Amino acid sequence: MWKRPEDGWIRLNIEGDSKRDILAGSEWLFRNVEGKWINGFSRNLGRGNAYLAKLWGIFDGLQIAKERGFATVELHVDSSVVVHSLQTIKDGSIVGWRLIQEIC
Repeated sequence: MWKRPEDGWIRLNIEGDSKRDILAGSEWLFRNVEGKWINGFSRNLGRGNAYLAKLWGIFDGLQIAKERGFATVELHVDSSVVVHSLQTIKDGSIVGWRLIQEIC
């Protein structure tokens, strides 16, 4: 269910999934405060799992947000594991971002 962001913010919704770790993909979309679609994208990632697909979706979505000049972005991802990895610091870096850097 879509939740309205605060005034002046853009909401970035992330989806990522995998079929038996054989075929993975990520999708994201931006909506404004009225729920109007601004931009969206999907990416076939090939082999991978849902966790990495969601991280790729976040990475791609935030890159596009930066390119489009969106300064205030509310990120929504439906995975507590992904959220936890983005909030966990180990050896001086955020675990989720380190995983993306390793596979780039």
